[in-house]
Amino acid sequence: MLAEQIFSLVSTVAMAAWLLLAVLPRQRWVAETVTGVVAPALLAAVYVAIVLVEWGESSGGFSSLAEVALLFQN
Repeated sequence: MLAEQIFSLVSTVAMAAWLLLAVLPRQRWVAETVTGVVAPALLAAVYVAIVLVEWGESSGGFSSLAEVALLFQN
């Protein structure tokens, strides 16, 4: 999956969660379940998957500012 597709997917999930909060603000299941657990868990899972996939491929590190800059190039 391309980076643009992943960005589009997680943006849609975030927008859906915000839309549910705007449309159904007093529904407890929206605040507790959808926006409190499901949406954050899904976004966190995607973030962890990206980190795991890119873990060995990225150059750089945390021992100097130059190495941190290398991490953020990709």
